[in-house]
Amino acid sequence: MFISKGAVSYVILMLAIVIFGCRNTSEITDRIYKSAQFNAPYDVIIVPGFPYTEKKMPELLKKRLYWSHYLYSREITENIIYSGGAVYSPYVESEIMKLYAVELGIPEDRIFTETQAEYSVENLYYSLLLAKEKGFSCIAIATDAAQIKKLQPYIEKFDLQIDLLPIIDKRIEVVMDYGFSINPEPAYAENFVSIINRTSFFDRWRGTSGKSIAFSKL
Repeated sequence: MFISKGAVSYVILMLAIVIFGCRNTSEITDRIYKSAQFNAPYDVIIVPGFPYTEKKMPELLKKRLYWSHYLYSREITENIIYSGGAVYSPYVESEIMKLYAVELGIPEDRIFTETQAEYSVENLYYSLLLAKEKGFSCIAIATDAAQIKKLQPYIEKFDLQIDLLPIIDKRIEVVMDYGFSINPEPAYAENFVSIINRTSFFDRWRGTSGKSIAFSKL
């Protein structure tokens, strides 16, 4: 069993943003990345999804994809869990990410998809359940610093054994313009209804707040 540096890494990152501003934040994320290498290779990294549209690949989704590819290609992780259902668009977020990841060169048998999550906190919860089911124990979450900030209170409160791998833009910016296309149809959800039209504001607030899941049972 490894010792999670998640909470410590997050505190360092947030203090850097407050005290030093954006200029030095990349230096801090570099340090977090280097410290995480001591636990590498991870059994699996968790990569939350983002709503997909055929018109234009969302920049944030692209960053999360290329960051996961970077970590896999550098042997920081052995497997990847992409997480997310069809929430705001009729495409299952995790399945779309898998299609792109395979196109990028990640072996399909190293990719797992979690399709229940509709909120960031559920990305974390359901992916941890899947990781446990697959027998993974050395785990990190790989996403942007803003999303890590949202999830950190749950990681701390429930003492979740998971490390943090915030995206380092300069490590992926060279390949971000690489163009490729996929057929998104395999990820299309039939009879899709947006979460806006099938849930109330109160239900969405509960979902965003993690009120409908039980981290204590992990």
